Order: sequence, then C-alpha cells, then structure tokens
Amino acid sequence: MILYDFACAGGHTFESWFASSAACDRMIEKQAVLCPVCGSGQVKKALSVPKIAKKRDGCGVGDERDTPPVSARDTSSDATPGGVPSLRSEHDVRLREAIGMVRRVIEEKCDYVGQGFAEEARKIHYGEVEPRPVYGEASPQECDSLREEGIEFASLPWLVENA
Repeated sequence: MILYDFACAGGHTFESWFASSAACDRMIEKQAVLCPVCGSGQVKKALSVPKIAKKRDGCGVGDERDTPPVSARDTSSDATPGGVPSLRSEHDVRLREAIGMVRRVIEEKCDYVGQGFAEEARKIHYGEVEPRPVYGEASPQECDSLREEGIEFASLPWLVENA
C-alpha cells in the first residue's frame, strides 16, 4: 500500500491509500479519485513528506503522531455493551467526521448498486457498461474474487449516521 497527498481543482488537500503507484495513476486518469470536501475528480498528486517509522521507547516501531492508530488504542474502557469500541476521543471524533464527509461525497457522486456491486464492478472493468463511480455491498468472497481478477476497488468504513 502507498499513501499519496492530493490537491483538487478547488484547492483542497487530502490523502488516500492505493495498492500501487500504477493503480493510483489509473484512478486519477479515470477521475475516480474524488476530493472528500467538494467531490471534484480533477485532482493531482501533491508534494508529500515521507513518513518514516521510528522506534518508540519500549513500544517497538511506530510513527511520530501523538495519537496511536485506533487499532493500537486500548479501547476496553470505551467499549459499548456489544463490545464495539465507541469513538470518544477528539482524534476519533475528527475521524468519524471525515468518514462521514467521505460517505456524503460518495452518496452524492456515485451510483448505489447495492448487493450487485461485484457484478457491476466487473461490467465496468470489462467495458460492458459505461464507466462510472459506483458503490454498494460485496461479501468477502466477492471481494477476493474481484481482487483475483485485477479489478480495483476500495473497502471503506461505513458508519451509521448519528451513531
């Protein structure tokens, strides 16, 4: 995976992960990389500062951020009755807001294809239908199958509104 910084035609900056540099370039060419602020597909790679891991005192390898990634946080005291971590810290609230913004842009700019996502992604990939941004649901097996066929897609967290 590789992280790139972007700037859209509206001057907004953001970052996104890609499987490879070539995958990023193809998605930019298809205008499938959308600005999470305005939804513009006219984006360019921006200058990026390399993120180099460094050893923390007694903690192994990590990055230089003050807040550890959510997966590394001890969420035992933040768990809801179902055992799912709640998002309470300032960092997590900002993360939830950003995910919500991405969701709104996707819902605005993409066609919802529901459970037929894998089938529609194949049709687009193989040129059977006009290319367009779509979103929907796919099982883990369908996702594996799409990856094996070389069909590019992204799995995103989809938080319930007002949760």
